[in-house]
Formats: sequence, C-alpha cells, structure tokens
Amino acid sequence: MDFRIEKKENIALIGYQKTINRIDYKENYQEISACWVALTEEKVEQLLTVAAEKTAGFYGVSDSNQPQLSVFNYMIGVKRHEAKDALKILTSIHLPESSWAVYTCEGAIAQAVSTSDTDQLNNLMKRKNQLKAPWQFEAMQENRALPRIEYYPLGDMMSNAYVCELWIPIKEG
Repeated sequence: MDFRIEKKENIALIGYQKTINRIDYKENYQEISACWVALTEEKVEQLLTVAAEKTAGFYGVSDSNQPQLSVFNYMIGVKRHEAKDALKILTSIHLPESSWAVYTCEGAIAQAVSTSDTDQLNNLMKRKNQLKAPWQFEAMQENRALPRIEYYPLGDMMSNAYVCELWIPIKEG
C-alpha cells in the first residue's frame, strides 16, 4: 500500500464524538464499528445540514495516536460549513494547514470492521496497526499533535472495489 504526501489547507470538521477505551494499547475496532452502526439516518441528516459538501463523504477522526492514554476520542463527521449553526450535541474540530501521508485503501470496509477475527482486517485497519511508518528513514515523523483521519467517500462500503483513505499527519524531523 503506497502513500503520497499531501499538504492540506486547514480543515473544519463537525460530527458525533465518543470516548472509547483502548484494547491492548490499540484502537478498539468493535467500538468504532458500533459508532458507525449508531449513525442513524436522522443523525446523517443532522450532519448534512451543517456540511460544506453534501456529496463528499464522511470522516472518521481518531486521536488514538496518543499511545500514553488508555482512551481515545473517535468522531464521525463531515467538513463543516462555517456559516451554519450546529447542534450542541455535535463536536467541532479545526485542523491547521498540515502535511499528511495519504494512503489509498481498497476493499470492503463495513464487513471487516465488525469482525473480531484479526485475519479479516481490511487494508485501512492493517495500516493503522503498523507500528513503524514506511517513511521512518526519511526526515519525517508522525505529528501526534493532530489526529489521524479516515476518509470514506460515498459509495458501497461492502464492495471489494470500495476505496477510502487514511491520512496520517506528518512533520519534518
């Protein structure tokens, strides 16, 4: 799975956030999956009322790259339209302009996320479980001050041809 480096302008995201316990110092995929299952049609509509782009897709935002913590925050959100008022139950996150290692991941997402069989991890989950980044010998390192981002464009998440992205924030070392 190759990656590319992208500089992204500041991003405003808004969504439903939950604090989740880690399992063996890693993300708890079953709880993350439960967050997606709990994303009802009503909640999707609430997100779309404050979305800057109605057809772009959804973001999974995880601050699990803070290894010293026993919990992490996970948010399902959209790019926020700044001029629209948000419901109080939604959380806003503003990410500054930054460089990201962007991985394109192909394969069914929904089925693999809901399984507890580690042999069934999808490409995105495999990448998130890796301890060493492929750029470790370059003059870059993960910027742990920013969360990792999963980008899920609209489409059939059960399809083996589904494509999503994992963004890992980086900084020059």
